[in-house]
Amino acid sequence: MDLYILDKSFDQIGVVDYSKSVIWTKRYYELGDCEVYVSASVTTLELFQKGYYIMRHDDEMICRIESIEIDTDEENGDFLIVKGYDCKKFLNQRIIWNQTNFNGTVENFIRKLITDNIVNPAIAERKMSNFKLGVSNGFTETIDEQVTYDPLDEKVREICQAYGYGSKVTFDPDTKTFVFNVYKGVDRSYGQTVNDYVVFSSEFDNIISSKYLSDSSNIRNVALIAGEGEGVDRKRYIYGTASGLDRHELFVDAKDVSSKTDEGVTINYNEALKARGIEKLAEYGTVTAFEGEVEPNYSYKYQKDYDLGDIVQVKNDYGVEANARITEVIESYDDNGYSVIPTFEYMEVSE
Repeated sequence: MDLYILDKSFDQIGVVDYSKSVIWTKRYYELGDCEVYVSASVTTLELFQKGYYIMRHDDEMICRIESIEIDTDEENGDFLIVKGYDCKKFLNQRIIWNQTNFNGTVENFIRKLITDNIVNPAIAERKMSNFKLGVSNGFTETIDEQVTYDPLDEKVREICQAYGYGSKVTFDPDTKTFVFNVYKGVDRSYGQTVNDYVVFSSEFDNIISSKYLSDSSNIRNVALIAGEGEGVDRKRYIYGTASGLDRHELFVDAKDVSSKTDEGVTINYNEALKARGIEKLAEYGTVTAFEGEVEPNYSYKYQKDYDLGDIVQVKNDYGVEANARITEVIESYDDNGYSVIPTFEYMEVSE
């Protein structure tokens, strides 16, 4: 696994092809990261510096180095433990500076938040000059929402998770530009007939080991969203229809959502409260996940037959079968060889 190192000016200053181990983790909703374990030397100490970047030519993710540890050992030698984070973390450096009201597609709402707070903000000092938006995908899901002062990364993640989008920041070495975009994985499950199926199961000998988790301990499925006003006069909206023992309620404080824009224009307040409730409930569903180490050189090839965000068919030895989205992929390279461990988030489970 060759690693290409860029300095703070985004110039390539070296290639590392001799790491003791590399763990490269990409995530659909959350932030990805990498960890490199390499022999300590004058060369590696010069290459791996905080604020430098690690990228691969066979993968889209680029990581900024934020942690360097030197591990000394008289018997085994000295090593550097280098940790970097997916450059989606740039969004963590901004808040949503002004009240933002939006009625349109979800994709365009996210693009507006990025534009107003990174690409072309009103305050020049907030601009990241080498950061731009990619080409719009034309996704059609709609949203009517108001947001103010939230951390930009958290808000984008909440929206993406609520509507099934992934997000990524890639790097164009020719223009030295970071490019943000949202995307949807490809459906390769039995629930569609357009794409070739991808099925992970011990029956097909393409899963080496697996872990299955179904956890409803934190479930919430009905939200009471309370907006502006005081006491009994607060404006409220209820989202969700579950009842009886199946009803799990969540209070969402949306006092920051105003019925009027900064310019005094009245908005569709119930729709704005509803959108906030949808996003918060998305964080409290049943966690149903399946982690499996797959055979990297047999059957399906990662990034060719399936990729992060894709929906595939998964079945374990105990009859649990479902459509599942790949929400995380861990690539690991060490003395034992290369391995791929995807995590599948079940979208529909039949047990």
